Amino acid sequence: MPALTALVERYRVTQPFKDSRIAVCVIPTPETGNLVWALGQLGARITLCSDNVISVDDDVAAAVAGWGISVFGKRDQTREEFFQCIRWATKFYGPQGETLLPTQIIDDGADMTQLIHREKVDWLHQLLVITEQTTCGINFDNGLVRRGSCWYR
Repeated sequence: MPALTALVERYRVTQPFKDSRIAVCVIPTPETGNLVWALGQLGARITLCSDNVISVDDDVAAAVAGWGISVFGKRDQTREEFFQCIRWATKFYGPQGETLLPTQIIDDGADMTQLIHREKVDWLHQLLVITEQTTCGINFDNGLVRRGSCWYR
């Protein structure tokens, strides 16, 4: 991952993601592990959950957790566990234990995006950005309508 390494080398000192809380919903693989590592090196606080109930690489998830990143999910989890892990990944905690919300979401397949829309979370309007990294979420994303700074079904 030379591009991520170069970005970290160039911007580590300036911490461009300082004060960012990024909820990442992707399959934990070595590649996505490198992405969350780089975001963390650039100042972001990260949570990670899987976007798939069967494809978690538990070794990668353990390695990412070893970097101090909260990881939710395991290989062969149930659908109920899967959705609970997504909910947990949207919560960060402050120094006094207060709940903080994500400022950004990186999603693969729109699983987290669909869940927060379906559950009508009251903090959706506070997000700076939601990214969908594959075409899997296109069917869902095409059904959204922009109102102000938020997207709605």
